[in-house]
Amino acid sequence: MTRKLWLAVALALSIAGPARADYVIKDGNGASQTIKAFTCSGKICPGMTPQDTTGAAFGVSGNPFYVAFPSAQPVTGTFWQATQPVSAASWPLPTGAATQTTLAAILTQLTYGQATMANSLPVVIASNQGAIPVSGTFWQATQPISAASLPLPAGAAQDTTVATTNTDLGPPGATACATDTGSCSLNALIQRLAQRLTSIITALGSPMQQTGGSVTANAGTNLNTSALALDTSVGTTNTNLGAPGATACSTDTASCSLNALLQRIAQRVTSLITALGTPMQSSGGTVTPVAATTGGCTPYHLSGGTGASTNSNSIKASAAGTLCDLTVLNTTAVTYYLKVYDSAAAPTCSSATNIKHVYPIPSSASSNGAGLQRSLPLGEAYANGIGFCVTGGGGDTDNTNAATGVYIEASYK
Repeated sequence: MTRKLWLAVALALSIAGPARADYVIKDGNGASQTIKAFTCSGKICPGMTPQDTTGAAFGVSGNPFYVAFPSAQPVTGTFWQATQPVSAASWPLPTGAATQTTLAAILTQLTYGQATMANSLPVVIASNQGAIPVSGTFWQATQPISAASLPLPAGAAQDTTVATTNTDLGPPGATACATDTGSCSLNALIQRLAQRLTSIITALGSPMQQTGGSVTANAGTNLNTSALALDTSVGTTNTNLGAPGATACSTDTASCSLNALLQRIAQRVTSLITALGTPMQSSGGTVTPVAATTGGCTPYHLSGGTGASTNSNSIKASAAGTLCDLTVLNTTAVTYYLKVYDSAAAPTCSSATNIKHVYPIPSSASSNGAGLQRSLPLGEAYANGIGFCVTGGGGDTDNTNAATGVYIEASYK
């Protein structure tokens, strides 16, 4: 508004008075303003240069006028859509794009029909691929084979004692054993049994060997001949004995003749010989126990014996084990107690968890000692480990101290 006032004053002065040079006036704020004079159509006309609040020329390069538009300004004319359709025979590729001019060469790699692995294109079947039908000639699951011999499976045992077993059984028609204790095959021993049965029958005499036989008694003075019985059942006896070649009994308690039962006994003896193994199958074979140098039990020794404590210790720690034997000797005049635990570490003597045994250790009337000993031929299994305590009381949770003078030896696996 101030600029408009002094501009109007300047115009009025230029109209009212003669042309003059630049002159200074006071604006409404009392500030000095210079009115510029310039030549217009042969005359000197007053004029002014608009200035901003700092006094700098306004509306010039570097300090232009600004026009304030409303927040929304209508625009008219022809406009294009955001995406423009284009048409071209070809377009240049982006920078770095690869071109493929060898499609014909790739086509030659896509071989049709059967080819070698190196000349075939690998194919990956989808993980969710359904069943794919297959046609053609297939072989059955089990194939017939023909071979003179086949290798045994890995770890299979080969029995090289069949010939010895056959010798021990004996062939049909082998000569019967000459004595009851002779060194003979099983067949020969059965024949010896048959001979002994024959001898029994012979010893009984002819009245027992045929149907209708009679027994004549030499009557004594007190013999009641009217009470004598006549045995007419020799035929039944022969049936019970059984004929040679009768089929062996199928079970131990089947209803069979004596011959068939003897054959069953022979079969069981054969099975026993087989089960006993090679040392028992040869003539005069013996089985001699031999101590092994490996695989035995490991000894345990409580060094120095017990102390004045609960003596918590491990015989075998952090692993399953087997207790083979246990020997405890007490040289004191007081009875103490050995508590054995299935524990992976030295046990907590005040706890009954996994406790297996509590053994009173007898006191000694002399310094020679008294104690206990356990021999376990088959061993006693412990799932976690073998531990023990020696305490003054026999309760499962007793935690009183024992004393020195108790010695413990054991072995384990």
